[in-house]
Amino acid sequence: MKTFIAALIVVAASAAVIAGGWQTNFDQTMATAKDQQKYVLLNFTGSDWCGWCKKQDAEVFQKDGFQKWADENILLMKVDFPRKTKLSAAEQEQNRALQKKYKVTGFPTFVLLDSEGKAVWKQPGYIKGGVKGFVDVLESNMK
Repeated sequence: MKTFIAALIVVAASAAVIAGGWQTNFDQTMATAKDQQKYVLLNFTGSDWCGWCKKQDAEVFQKDGFQKWADENILLMKVDFPRKTKLSAAEQEQNRALQKKYKVTGFPTFVLLDSEGKAVWKQPGYIKGGVKGFVDVLESNMK
């Protein structure tokens, strides 16, 4: 019975993680950030319709170099506003609340939070330079 319960906990926790290590549950992500003393990158995106979001994803987020750097340095959270893909009502509500809280008006927008949840950097729009350019921007804002 203990093994079954442990397996259920693992499945439930992994449900909030999507491809590439991106989290989708803000409360869980922030709890992990606090525990690990890591920054959190919020990626506000329209993943299935926003051209600049898709470009940033292909040029940075899907690259092994970024994944390796992120695994060692930060937590990733996708705050998605898709048009074709259906999100749960809870995730839609969470994402709208985060959009309002961080005053996001366009996509993509990136917000870097410290481990306590304080926004230390915000950048609307596509960031040039591939993996190196994106990581350089993040690192310059991580104190």
